[in-house]
Amino acid sequence: MNRNIALGVMAGMVSVLLFSVVAVGSSFSVLLYLVAPLPILIVTLGWRHTAGIAGAVTGMILAALWFSPFAALTFALVAGIPGWLFGYLLLLSRETENGTEWYPLGRFLLWIAALNALLTCFGILVIARDFDVFLTSFRSLVDILQQVDTGIFKGLSETQKSDAIERFSQLAAVLVPPLSTAMSVSIMTFLVWGAAKLVNTSGKLPRPWPDLSTTRMPRNAIAVIVLATLLAFTLSEFASLFSAVIAASLLMAFCLQGLAVIHAITRPLKTRLPILLALYALFLILPGWPVLGFGLVGMAHSWFGIGVNGQPPSKSETPLSSNL
Repeated sequence: MNRNIALGVMAGMVSVLLFSVVAVGSSFSVLLYLVAPLPILIVTLGWRHTAGIAGAVTGMILAALWFSPFAALTFALVAGIPGWLFGYLLLLSRETENGTEWYPLGRFLLWIAALNALLTCFGILVIARDFDVFLTSFRSLVDILQQVDTGIFKGLSETQKSDAIERFSQLAAVLVPPLSTAMSVSIMTFLVWGAAKLVNTSGKLPRPWPDLSTTRMPRNAIAVIVLATLLAFTLSEFASLFSAVIAASLLMAFCLQGLAVIHAITRPLKTRLPILLALYALFLILPGWPVLGFGLVGMAHSWFGIGVNGQPPSKSETPLSSNL
């Protein structure tokens, strides 16, 4: 067996093990589940896309044998395909007069946002294809809350309790999918960064380490996020929810782009470390508003098209060939 394929098969086995431990139900098992794409990402970046494909296919076969065909599909969507695809895109390149030009990081980040939004919308439809049924599915969260805090509805009449449960279910159904998408975008981005850093440290990464501050998503993404936000507030049921998911995924992507810009801007400052620590502390303490602020920084970077060093970024955005 080809060495790259063999490494890919082993990576797929590790990946499906990480994927399967979520059945245990502990918080640590959820953490392992979230990093399931990592082994496939690593072999794709270090041993090319054929190893990544071997890993994804191996994981799907094992998931189907151990669990079910649906588990195999789930593995492919949450670990196999993202692990291979993002590794593949990161290594795409073309030759120009100025040398090798690699796939633009802004378009790469847009891929991450788009795929996570698509997967969330697919997951919503898996839960229920009727919006009322979808709302009902979130009432189970109330049972969990009551187990954690038995006095959560203390002092309420049965009618008031029923109304409170209904309002909570509706609020959770509206907020959980967009928040889940935003978290998925950030987690996947950091997984790609971690995998690339590890492979680069080992000397196996075939491309030079990129300047992350040059990340610049296309201007069209700004129009999409504005339109999706408007639709989220004007439409209803699934149409509104899907629009909110798209807006949340793009906002998080712009937020990460904004953070990269801030990292670059603060490089010359002696107080850079305290400033960055304060920003990240704000990011964790006040979830929501800092994301919007950093997202606006990212949007400004995309819209005005001026690099952090005062130079226009590369205009080339479409790779013509693959250096794999």
